[in-house]
Formats: sequence, C-alpha cells, structure tokens
Amino acid sequence: MKLSHLTVGILLAGVSAASFAAPDVNTPYVGAKAGWSHYFDSDLENLQQGDRYDFSRNRFAAGGFAGYQFTPNIGLEVGYDWLGRSKVSVNGASGNTLVDGKYTAQGLYATGKFSYEVVNDLDLYTRLGVYGWRASAKVYEANGFYKDSLGRNTSNGVSPVFAGGVEYAITPSIATRLDYQYVPNMGKRSDTYLKPDNGLLSVGLSYRFGQGQVAPAPVAAPAAPKLETKTFNLRSDVLFAFGKAELKAEGRTALDQLFNELKRIDPDEGKAVVIGFTDRIGSAQANQALSERRAQTVVNYLTQIGVPANLIEARGMGANNPVTGTQCDNVSPRAALIECLAPDRRVEIQVSGLATVTAE
Repeated sequence: MKLSHLTVGILLAGVSAASFAAPDVNTPYVGAKAGWSHYFDSDLENLQQGDRYDFSRNRFAAGGFAGYQFTPNIGLEVGYDWLGRSKVSVNGASGNTLVDGKYTAQGLYATGKFSYEVVNDLDLYTRLGVYGWRASAKVYEANGFYKDSLGRNTSNGVSPVFAGGVEYAITPSIATRLDYQYVPNMGKRSDTYLKPDNGLLSVGLSYRFGQGQVAPAPVAAPAAPKLETKTFNLRSDVLFAFGKAELKAEGRTALDQLFNELKRIDPDEGKAVVIGFTDRIGSAQANQALSERRAQTVVNYLTQIGVPANLIEARGMGANNPVTGTQCDNVSPRAALIECLAPDRRVEIQVSGLATVTAE
C-alpha cells in the first residue's frame, strides 16, 4: 500500500469525527363527471285554475372539466355540464293533456378553485365563478303535433356558480371527487317559459399531468485540491533509550500500531516526513546527529513494514523547537533535568498531500 493512500483517508476520518390531494403546483389536469341534476323554482307561470303542471326535476347529468394548479391551495377550473332534458306537461282540470314539452339546459363555467388539505391526499375545496348557460324549451300540442304559437325557444345567459366538494388522490396522478354545484336563474320566462335554479351532485375522476416530477439535483462539482497535513507525535523515550538511536521493543510496537491504524485508509496522493528532535543536553553537533539517526531509524522501520521508500524521508532538527520552553531551566540534578526535558525528545511524522473534497 502506498503511503500516499494514507493522506486523504486520515483527513476524512478527522472531519467525520469533528464534524395535498391538490395537484402539484404549475401542473394541469383533466377530468369527467356524472351525477344527479335537480331543478328548483321551476314552476310555470300563467296556469289556469285547476290546471295541473308537471316538471321532471331530477335528471341524469354529465360533463367534463380541466384545470391548472397555481399554488398548493389555488387553481383555475373550466368545464362543461349537460344538465339533462326534463319533461314538462300541463293537464286540464278534467285530466286532458293541454301541453307537452321538454326543457333542456347545459352550460360552460370558469371558476377559481380553493383547496384546503384535511389529511394526506384528502382535500376540501370550493369553486366560485361564472356560468354561461343555454336553456331551450320545445312545446307540443296535446295531439303531438308541433305548435307554432309556442314553438321551440332558446335563451342564453350568465349566472354566478357556487360549488364545494371533497377530493381524494388515489395516486399522485389520479384523483376522484364528490362535487355539489349550484347555479341560479337558468332561463328567461319570455323565451323558455321557465327560470329554474339547478343543483348538480356529481362524482368525478381526474388525471393530473406531471405529478411527482422533481428537478434533478445539481451535480456536485469537485472543489479545488487543497494541501493538507496531519502530524503524529511519538515520544523518543518510548522509541529509544536515552542518547541512543536503536529502536526498543516497545518502540517497534508503537510504530506497528500506528501503521496498522493508517493502512486501513485509502486516499490518493501524499508524502511523509519523519522529523527527529532531541533535548538540549549535550553539544549541538551531537544532538543534530542523534536526531538525524533517530529519524532515519524510524524511516527504515516503516519502509520495512510497507511504506514506499520514495514517499518518505528523514530529517533531524537537533535541539531546535523545544516544547518545554523555559520550564526546565532551574531543574537539577541531571536525572531530574532529563526527566523534565522528556517532551523535547520526540519524533514527529508529518503526512501531507492534496485532498479533493466534493462540494455539497
């Protein structure tokens, strides 16, 4: 295993230790519905005393709708309703049929749709807007022939529309609804003889386009390589006897443990420098030489157990850069001074390399 493979892994290890039933917004939908159409206030004017008037107020109805969801709670919906064909008849006091006819109504609407989520996938909503209706009446004489004096008349107009319902998302793309809609004054008595209100209770099924399409997350770009350094400190008193450069048994054990910890890491590039330090006891020349020999001894041992020789080097710093500072200046005798200066006698292993970290 290359020593370069240790670098980024060490760094990364250090970092980890420190370190509505409504459609989706901006989507359209389409649907169909069917249900029960009921007419209110559908009495015929100018009946004679004793005449009996019948009007089929309850009819089958169907329609279609389409919409667009602007926000989670607000949408626009348009649609078409066929409100059914009702039978109209007037019977005289003696029971004879005076008039037979048919009344038909249909319409187009445009409404704002306002939703409120009750629970996941279930909404209450209301629709408010305008309803453009077309009503027609075709009236016959009792003998079944077309009667010119009454004829077939059609009227068109616009009324407000009020609706409310509950909508359930079966899947993200498919939803069902129960809807009640009310439209007043659908007709003109001067044209169609009737001016009823209409209530429509329907069940609908819709398909929503583009549901659950999440924009792909941007691909993380690698950051520029950064030079990182990790330093390991080993006390010379663990590695060597005082004044010596030969590894002690416990020194080899310490280096084995360090290497076993590092070799589990697998980064890309790097280099190691082993730096030896001594205390101030003795001449500067002797201390420099001892620090170099100790550093080289550590390098030799690490290359023996698997570190490539071309990626590791030894340096000696002698008594430079003491960590004890002046705290041992007045310490004596010699044995006490040697013990006080122990932190200065050390070997540092600096592992450095380019760490490329993916930006998040």
